[in-house]
Amino acid sequence: MLFMTYCRKLCTKCRMYRNRSASWMFVLSLLSLISSKTDAQIVADKTSGCGNVIVGLRDGQPQNPAYTYEWDMGVTPTSLRYGWSQSYTFSTPGTYNVILRIKNSAGNILSTWSQAIVVHPPPNIDFGADDPSGCFPHKVNFTDNSTPGNGAIIFRRWVFGDGNTVDNVTNPTHVYRNLSGNFPVTLRVIQNSCPQDTFTITKSAYINVSQGVQPDFIVEPPTN
Repeated sequence: MLFMTYCRKLCTKCRMYRNRSASWMFVLSLLSLISSKTDAQIVADKTSGCGNVIVGLRDGQPQNPAYTYEWDMGVTPTSLRYGWSQSYTFSTPGTYNVILRIKNSAGNILSTWSQAIVVHPPPNIDFGADDPSGCFPHKVNFTDNSTPGNGAIIFRRWVFGDGNTVDNVTNPTHVYRNLSGNFPVTLRVIQNSCPQDTFTITKSAYINVSQGVQPDFIVEPPTN
């Protein structure tokens, strides 16, 4: 009853139509447009990240086979894709305005939705050591030469290759004890602008530790 009353009020404003059936068609089309506008949205599995950001996108409502889903990823040149869901890799830092247009079978746009995706530059990771070769026990002072791409580095993990690790020390000192060999060293960092991402660098056979000289002696009996 309320619906019919509302439609009659809308019909009184349809002066351009000369008959009631045309007015009703206008009202029903208008209500369909309003309904479709409020029933959809973009769902993104992530809205920000660093470096190459892979984003899964879909319409917030169940797929309708009568509709065409047109995606504009906000890149230049324009990249249009079609389908209820999409996966796209944003590789250049910046803010992208992703647009979803839902169209009916006649090609008319029923609704338009947008979602901002922010891509931050990744950190540049590097490290060094003051004495990468020696005999055990061998002490090495490591230096983190990493620089953040945007924001600050909020986490570090050093993996020294001999079974030992240390967290959140910028420039650690480590002693290789009772082991000889070539040890890889790994540094993992997290940047505050993309706390869900971990960036890693590994230098293979970076620390070379040898056994060194083994003390020994022989006692000989005195001679006459």
